Amino acid sequence: MVTQLGGEGGFETLPHRKSFCPKRAASAGRGKWFLNSFNLANLGPLRQREEKPMLDKVTEDIKNAMKAKDKIRLDALRMLKSAFIENNTSPKPKADIDVAIAHVKKLRDSMESYPAGSAELDKIRTEIDCLAEYLPKPMGRDEFEALVRNFLAQNPGSDFGKVMKGVSAEIKGRFDGREASELIKSILGA
Repeated sequence: MVTQLGGEGGFETLPHRKSFCPKRAASAGRGKWFLNSFNLANLGPLRQREEKPMLDKVTEDIKNAMKAKDKIRLDALRMLKSAFIENNTSPKPKADIDVAIAHVKKLRDSMESYPAGSAELDKIRTEIDCLAEYLPKPMGRDEFEALVRNFLAQNPGSDFGKVMKGVSAEIKGRFDGREASELIKSILGA
């Protein structure tokens, strides 16, 4: 059987094999049309992504949770992994740490919808505890107050918006935003 490829000078014939190798065909002087027409720009918006070490860590922890038969941890890690995969396929992906922070924040917000002492509430608390290792180290209240006072010393006369904007990058995922705004208001009011 013979395969024909169209080219500028007509058709070239190539011996048909189950596994056609363009490099081998090109080195033999055949299949040039195929190689010249194969343009990576025609493949659409392919993005080069860097390695995802946090995704790899989650995948490894999923395997360990399966071996340990820890169902709650396994479910929490699977949900986190799906959030990472969803982020990686989005048009504007975020940093892995931001995805983990957002996922845990969703879990914390969902805790409000369950009555105190319910089994589902306990499950969500356990999931949050399991995912704590993927979050940045939490910031204490004293450390936050010192950060705000340091910012105010460097920028005297700052209002609430400027202070919040100035410290928000430092506290992202490390300190609760609602509590931060209350503390900033109390420090500025004092």
